[in-house]
Amino acid sequence: MNTGRNRPAFTLVELMIVIVIISVLAGLTTIGTRIAIRKSKDATVSLTLEQLTMAIEKYKSDIGEYPPDFTDQDAVVRHVRKRWPRCNYADTFFQTAENKLGWTFGPASALVFWLGGLPDNTGKPGGFFLSPTDPLRTNPETSPQREEPRYNFPDGTIFEKEYITNRSPEEWVTGPVFQPGKDDSKPVVYFCASAPSAENDLNALPEDVLTDSFEIENAAYQTILNSEEKFTFFKGLGFATPYARDVKSVGDLDCWTWYESDRFQLVHPGYDGLFSDFPDSDFEGPIYPYPYINEKKAELTPADYDNIVNFAEGGTLESLYPKLPRP
Repeated sequence: MNTGRNRPAFTLVELMIVIVIISVLAGLTTIGTRIAIRKSKDATVSLTLEQLTMAIEKYKSDIGEYPPDFTDQDAVVRHVRKRWPRCNYADTFFQTAENKLGWTFGPASALVFWLGGLPDNTGKPGGFFLSPTDPLRTNPETSPQREEPRYNFPDGTIFEKEYITNRSPEEWVTGPVFQPGKDDSKPVVYFCASAPSAENDLNALPEDVLTDSFEIENAAYQTILNSEEKFTFFKGLGFATPYARDVKSVGDLDCWTWYESDRFQLVHPGYDGLFSDFPDSDFEGPIYPYPYINEKKAELTPADYDNIVNFAEGGTLESLYPKLPRP
């Protein structure tokens, strides 16, 4: 005899409601997982930028100035004379290093070169040679002893990558870049603040704007007349540029107020892998004006906001002023 109670089956409507609830919960879980993964990756990159910042500050403490970013050949010559006063080829150090290694240096490769030195037999940065007259060891009779690299780049994080800089505005060149994660195709770009590169820049300015503060703020990441804008363009990643707080027009000149105007900027393209919203465009010259963000306004492309930088406590550009509306 069957003593079990008759159990009514679920109706079609009830089944559909259950399916919808399960789908919503699964979607929320997926979104939550993605957010957690993004925050974890952002935190890892931010920590790496902090470590790089400490290494660069230690470099300045030892040498007396920050390493140049290869956008100004004169700045490289001055730096080499300061770091290796007895170097036999200080005036041609730039070209000698590039010819020896087969690379063209720019802001994306400056950190690997200055902090890591020359590659060893395995291709990993192995420091410069100890010779005070031949740090690149252009002479085979120079001692093969090397100094220790100033930053320990983890294995599998240095890659050769193609890019365009202000030094090579009409052709793709190759150089070594540092990508914090082994499975990460997103490089860190280094922009060093610098003084005006030519007196002609200053002579062209109106006397009423020629002040020490103007020279420092406006010339930090470009020559005053915009003839040498600092940038790096990557196919598929867009333009990497330094960031400003604001820009004001004085006569025919644009006067910039920069973040880290007396130090340097480190820029990573963030979770979306894009420095800007022009990843696949044909290169037609640097973006102008420079992107900027302050408490009132942001002139950024949508891809800029998640870029991770060394001057934002929250890591990303968006964290500087999170209440600003995004485009």
